[in-house]
Amino acid sequence: IHAGATKHNYRYDTLMWTVGVGVGEGESGAVPRLAMGIPSPNPVTVSASIEYSTPASGMLELGIYDITGRLVEILASGEAPAGSHTAVWQPGQIANGVYFVRLTTPSGCVTRQVMVVR
Repeated sequence: IHAGATKHNYRYDTLMWTVGVGVGEGESGAVPRLAMGIPSPNPVTVSASIEYSTPASGMLELGIYDITGRLVEILASGEAPAGSHTAVWQPGQIANGVYFVRLTTPSGCVTRQVMVVR
């Protein structure tokens, strides 16, 4: 850190991995899983759609977090049925920048990056 420095530099990495899943005889091959698509459009100016699916009914929370990890907004919270869902996020007056959409359920957590640009 340099004395008098006024700019902040942030670095984030996108990690991707593939997990193999075996399918036994008599199984359909379609394994329900926790998933979330990339918010669209991204970057967002007015609103973004966030599609997600849950493998089982139960509690969930879908939240927006800033780059420091602070919760900015909760889009969905509570009991939800299994299956596909869509949430719409309207960032309103929040600052331009990088944010994270996090879906948390008892079966796991999924995070996606979204950028707000006006």
